[in-house]
Amino acid sequence: MLAWALFGERLSGRQWLAVLLAGSGVGLLIWRGLDAYAQAPLGLALGLLAAVGWAAGTMIIKRSGVDIPATVLTGWQLLIASVPVTLGAFVFGHGPWFMPSPLTLMVLAYITIVPMGVGNVAWFAIVGLLPANVAGLSSLLVPVVAMLSGTLIHGEPLGPLQLLAVGCCVAALALGLPRPARSARAA
Repeated sequence: MLAWALFGERLSGRQWLAVLLAGSGVGLLIWRGLDAYAQAPLGLALGLLAAVGWAAGTMIIKRSGVDIPATVLTGWQLLIASVPVTLGAFVFGHGPWFMPSPLTLMVLAYITIVPMGVGNVAWFAIVGLLPANVAGLSSLLVPVVAMLSGTLIHGEPLGPLQLLAVGCCVAALALGLPRPARSARAA
């Protein structure tokens, strides 16, 4: 929607429906946590701001035609982001500074390398291959994977509300994918 609002890119009826379904799916996922969000409105606002920043960054990369390997771009992104995050740990940390345990350091290394490193490399590869709006919709699979993983690993509930949210997210992604050319479908 940022590409539409800022750059005048036209969205088809299918794309608008995909946006509506995506918003509905995410809305259904947060429905049960509205009380928690009401207790921490700054956290909700910062989370939404982060999503807008992510979308804007994706559009900038896509529009600028940055020709840098995804691994290099990810490395610079993680290095640059580590500075404000580290400063934030010092400023907002409660109590005196401490050295994390070796287990905590291993967990932090894992989170940095696997979900952040590998995930960002995959994201930048997707952005390079697909139109920005399709790449953006592909991020809808993140809450779906998280919800299904939570059910399988932690036994979290997967009821009708969650299944409806999954359906909305998957339908939004399916609608947002480019349609094959007619000649390819006829073959």
